[in-house]
Order: sequence, then C-alpha cells, then structure tokens
Amino acid sequence: MLLKDFIIELGDRLKVDKLTSEGKNILTRKLNQTYKEVARASDWEVLKRTSELRTVANYTAGTVSITIDSRTVTGSGTTWVSAMQGRYFRPAGSENWYKIARFVSTTEITLVTPIIEATQSGIAYTIWQKFYYLQSDVRKIISFHTWYADGELNDKSNYYLEEMTTNPSSTGRPEVFTPYGVDPYEPSYSTGQVTKTVDSTVLNGISTLWLDNVTSGDKIEIGDEIYRVERVESDIRIIMHNAALTTVGTDSPAAYTITRDNAIGLQLYPAPDAVYLFPYSYQKRVYDMVSEDNDSPELPEDFDLAILDGAEASRMRDLSDVKWLAKMEEYKGRIVDLRRTMATTKPRFKQMRPKIVSRSSY
Repeated sequence: MLLKDFIIELGDRLKVDKLTSEGKNILTRKLNQTYKEVARASDWEVLKRTSELRTVANYTAGTVSITIDSRTVTGSGTTWVSAMQGRYFRPAGSENWYKIARFVSTTEITLVTPIIEATQSGIAYTIWQKFYYLQSDVRKIISFHTWYADGELNDKSNYYLEEMTTNPSSTGRPEVFTPYGVDPYEPSYSTGQVTKTVDSTVLNGISTLWLDNVTSGDKIEIGDEIYRVERVESDIRIIMHNAALTTVGTDSPAAYTITRDNAIGLQLYPAPDAVYLFPYSYQKRVYDMVSEDNDSPELPEDFDLAILDGAEASRMRDLSDVKWLAKMEEYKGRIVDLRRTMATTKPRFKQMRPKIVSRSSY
C-alpha cells in the first residue's frame, strides 16, 4: 500500500470529509510514527540484513612532539586524516591514552585533555581506534562473524573488557566484541554536487566520493528536503529509501549534506593488529515515508492493518475520542498475531506439557 492509500484509508476511518494539506501532514506523521513502532515491535525476518566491518590497524608512522600541559600534538613524517578524530593517542613510554578531539592537519591533532608527560620531541607514538561505528541503519546487532577460528566473535559485556582484561588496548586477532553507544561525532560529507529526478530513487553525484564516506541509513539533506540512503552503488550513485519530491537537473546541480545518524558503536578485543574483515547480521531501522505516490513500508502488506490501527488509535487519543483505548487494544492484538503468523521457522521438536498426576491427599 502506498503512502497516499494509507492517508485516504486513515482519513476514512476518522471520518474526515476533506483532507487539507495540514490534515494530510498530521495523518502522515501518525502513520510514520506507527510504522517505525511496528518495525521495532519484534525482530521481523523481513528486516534482517547483512554487512561487513573493516578494521584499522594502529597508526605509528613518523614521530611526534608533545608539550606538558598542552593539548596540541605535532607530527613529523605523519599523514594524519580527519577519520582519526575520536581515536586515542599514546606517546612512547606512557601508560596513558589521550582521546583525539580534533584533526587539524596531516601533522597536527588536538587532544581532549592536556599532556601530563614531560615535554619531548621526535618520539614514537601510537594512534588506536578504540571504537568502531556501524552503518546508520543498524538498529540491533544479531551476530558478528569471522573468516577464521570458530567463525564468530563472542559478545561480551563492558564489564568483561574493563574488569576482566588486563589491557583492553593490547593488540592481536580480535575474538570479542561489545556494543558501545553511538557515534558522538556523526561525520558528514558534502563534497561535490547532486542531481535527481522527481519520483526516482536515484541520486547522482558530481565530483563525489560516496563509497568511502557514506553508509546505508545516512541522512541526506538537499535544501529543505530530507531523504535516507538505501545503498551506495558507486562514488557517484546512491539509491535512496524515498523517491525524490522534486527534480534537480545537471544544468543547475544542488549542494547537499550527508550525515551519519546514530551509528551504533562497538569495541573489539584484542585491538586489531592488522586489517580484518568481519561480516555481521543485524536488524535494520526503517524510515519515514515521504512521497505519497511512490513510498510504501518496507514490510509486507500483512502489516498494513496494524499500521493503520496504531495510527488511528494515536489520532483518536489526540482528538479525545473515548474509544481510542479499544482501538489501541486492537492494534496490540494485531502485533501479537503478526509475531505468531510471520515466524518463518518452527521448533525442531514438538513441545509437550508433562502429564502430572495430582495426589488426592497426603
């Protein structure tokens, strides 16, 4: 069912005689809120996806100069990059790791806290990527795999890394991962320009390098329009979740910004001593439907009634309709039924309730 069909059906249910532009916006907001709620209600098989994580080895090229009580680190023979912002720096001979607050240039970084070691120059150092952040559309990690050993990274708690390991920064072949917050930096990319055609999900780039800078689920802003990345097909081609609302032609390409959005983080242990590739599976986020004539839920039509019931209950509550509670119970019942009917597997063995003979008396 397309977004416009959802709006018409919801308007009929609420007995709206004529849908104004404002009325459509209200119903669209309710539908999108419920759509995302339904998507989060269970680990639906249709929203399971796979991707890969590429690790980064510690960076040690060149030497550095540090000054006591200063946050500035100066490099010689270094080629530091903006992606190092948020990583950790340690001068040779120190036990302290300093978080990198800002990338200034290929030979200068700024730390979160001032150096406490003595002033030195021409010394070795290490830059460690403590946290890795997954693509923006990851809602929940299902499992991490490896191409070696037993084929899977073990999921451990923060407590394990902080209390049960003597040195979380020790390097080797990773065996453990632990989820850790979201990306606080939310990197953005806006190099080049874009073109698009109304009703098309294709976004074309001019002088763009999207493969290394954009992930699925990232937020695309073009003027006052907001879209989401479905997948990156090349440095100059993105497939969007939503169909474009307007056309931007090659004669007047537009500026844009693509921003990482609430990317889930994790820590690997031991810290990678080389570049590794880890495939993983996950439950994906869903995003707002925008185009009335083209957008529809990323869920089968079996979910349409649940989305409508939830949106109707929410709007009825706004309108102080006393029947909203009954409609909400109907909505909850739909979710329960979907959990049962949308299961794609069944237990290998039939579960039998043991027969217990009751005693009449002791």
